[in-house]
Amino acid sequence: MAFLAYSNGQKVPPSTQNMNGLVLPNGQVRIDFSNPDSSGNGITGIGQMRWIDGGWTFQMQMTSPSSSSVVTHWAYMYQLHPGEIPPESDGTKTQGSPLSNGWSWLSNSTWELTDTALAQEGVSSQQFTISLFDSGYFWGQGSDTTPFTVMGSVTPEGNLLLVYCYNNGTLIQRSGWLDGTSSSAMMTFRSYDGGSGAGKAILEA
Repeated sequence: MAFLAYSNGQKVPPSTQNMNGLVLPNGQVRIDFSNPDSSGNGITGIGQMRWIDGGWTFQMQMTSPSSSSVVTHWAYMYQLHPGEIPPESDGTKTQGSPLSNGWSWLSNSTWELTDTALAQEGVSSQQFTISLFDSGYFWGQGSDTTPFTVMGSVTPEGNLLLVYCYNNGTLIQRSGWLDGTSSSAMMTFRSYDGGSGAGKAILEA
């Protein structure tokens, strides 16, 4: 599998990745991507099969941490039929997709977070505020006892990918579900990488 990417409007040279995945009977998807020329850690995408515009798509979310940054991404993967050529992108960002803005009320929302990772550090809960939401992505800041940054994505159906990173470099990745409205909502999540971690975040009034 080859990936095309853009950075600051400029096309990045293609990178080739091996992929290995599975689709469960209920449509849940997991795909592991790895670089055939590197022994480093790969990338895991999680998602759900969705019937959109008359065809099946892989609706995928992923996060890719490195020593200096964290990248998160969500997208629909459509089947490319024999002989088809994928359309070129000019690298510009699509604004206001109707498929992703149903959760726009997340902007300026505050949440009470509990997580098994916090419990291991002797902290019962922490608070974070989502400062911005755009096209399915969100990010913000946490305070309370230990400062941290929060970022992630949520699909129109509520599939959630949540990352929070502490100033000491500790990175916690969670996948799960967002349910509710701007007046009452809850995030429930588990470990993104298959570990035993789990938690929840409740919207504060």
